[in-house]
Amino acid sequence: MLKSKVILVLAIIFAVICGFVFYFNYGKPWDLVSYKKKFEAYLEEEYNKDFIIEKISFDIFHGRTYHAYVHARDNPDVTFYVGQNPYTKEIEDSYHHDNWGKQANEKLGPIVEKYFPDNFNYAVRILEMENNNVVVGPQTPDFIQYSTVEVGISMVEFEITNDNRDNEVERILLLLSALKKEGVNFHHFGVSYKNKTIQLEPATINSIMGTGDLEKWLVDYR
Repeated sequence: MLKSKVILVLAIIFAVICGFVFYFNYGKPWDLVSYKKKFEAYLEEEYNKDFIIEKISFDIFHGRTYHAYVHARDNPDVTFYVGQNPYTKEIEDSYHHDNWGKQANEKLGPIVEKYFPDNFNYAVRILEMENNNVVVGPQTPDFIQYSTVEVGISMVEFEITNDNRDNEVERILLLLSALKKEGVNFHHFGVSYKNKTIQLEPATINSIMGTGDLEKWLVDYR
């Protein structure tokens, strides 16, 4: 009899712990189902497409809100965010932002690789302009019109010397010129070498006309 009571108590404790863990990660079961349907309805209304919710979660620390990652059924390569704003509880998403990011990487990535095939790593990242709220519907326009771009290149295994400095400055200039030709609105541009770095803001980039203007920005790490 005592053994049965102990088992019952342990079972209750286990059930309570499981319930707490579930609530911590997913909230109330009926709310989880409800918001999954709300997200699906919101996305269908906004973009007139079928979407697949990959993962849905509950944020107990930020307004007890629901968030999910999804992709369009006809475009599984782009996963984006949909969820509740923690302050307003309204549903919002990053559909266009993540599609712009894919556009930027597909368009600018090959240019970076053309001039820096020996890169250790690189990143192309977009930041939306304030005019992005005029974009509606499923068609994502060209990212050039609605975002600024950060380009960062890691050359941490390559050391700048007196012998190769001029060549490196020249290919940085060639890359900048190629990106400008594409109409890129820069937010930041940088190349980091083993012993030196060059970090450029938009005003500086626009003022560079030749290697002489560029070379002074290639400096030692501080």
